[in-house]
Order: sequence, then C-alpha cells, then structure tokens
Amino acid sequence: MKGINDKCDQSESLSYMPLLSIVGANPDFVYSSTRGNFCEEYAGTREALQALGINSYLAREYCLDDQEAKVVGIDDIYADVRNIGQIFGVTTRAEEVVAGMQAILDEVATKTAAVTTPVTRSD
Repeated sequence: MKGINDKCDQSESLSYMPLLSIVGANPDFVYSSTRGNFCEEYAGTREALQALGINSYLAREYCLDDQEAKVVGIDDIYADVRNIGQIFGVTTRAEEVVAGMQAILDEVATKTAAVTTPVTRSD
C-alpha cells in the first residue's frame, strides 16, 4: 500500500488507523473490509470521513444483515472487486482480476476433484 503506508507511524496497526492518522495522510478514499474500522475509536464513522471530503467503501459482507453475512461467498468478493473497479474507473481491470481469481479456483477444483477424504489441518 504505497502512499498511505509511507505516511504512517510503523507502530500503528494499519488495520485500525486512528482518524487523525488517516486525515494526516490526506486520502480521498478509505477502504475497509471490516465494519469495526469505521467507528469513532478508529478511522471515524463513514459520515465523519465524508464530512471531511473522504469517500469510503465498506466490503459487501459488512453491509449485509447478520443472517446474510453468515453465507458470504466468493461471489460477494467478486462483487467488491467489481464495485471498486467501477468506483475507480477500471472496470476492465476489475474483470481481469475476477477472472484470474476464478481461474485459480477452477484449477484447484480440477486438481482436487479426485480427493474424497477431507483434508484437515493439525497445528
């Protein structure tokens, strides 16, 4: 994340930057994959950011009600990629990213099609 990372104190968690640090980086856009980032204790509410002229985007998963959020799938991630592509005027590139992600999933599905025993991870 060149740009904003260069302006951050490295002791700060980049996933929970305080509003003052965000404003100090002078962004025109803030993306969050979690609703918790957009609260007064961290990045500020989306309304507060908008009042400062900073647009924001919250991942689709956190715009759904709790029941819907339990069944978020790859199509929701694809929707976020497409939405960000539309916001930044790079819809063709967003479609390329989605196609690349799908190609990887298709390859994994092909390579694991013969697996009949679930693979578990042991720590």
